[in-house]
Amino acid sequence: MVDPFRKLRMTWKRKEWPNPSRLQITFTAAKSGGTTISIHQEMLDDVYMRELMRREWESVLNRIQELGAEEYKRV
Repeated sequence: MVDPFRKLRMTWKRKEWPNPSRLQITFTAAKSGGTTISIHQEMLDDVYMRELMRREWESVLNRIQELGAEEYKRV
């Protein structure tokens, strides 16, 4: 499902996974003028996989934030 500029929901898996998960990424306008990105992933195999992906997505979001800060400094 795609809601342009707001939400993306899809079946997703890593190459090494036997089963796919459901991934949802939501973009919301923040009061500060920026954008809040929320990631929700379900249908993961176990607690270990949930923690692994929580850390993975946290790292991805931190990198996006760093890139945004770098871009802001250039303007």
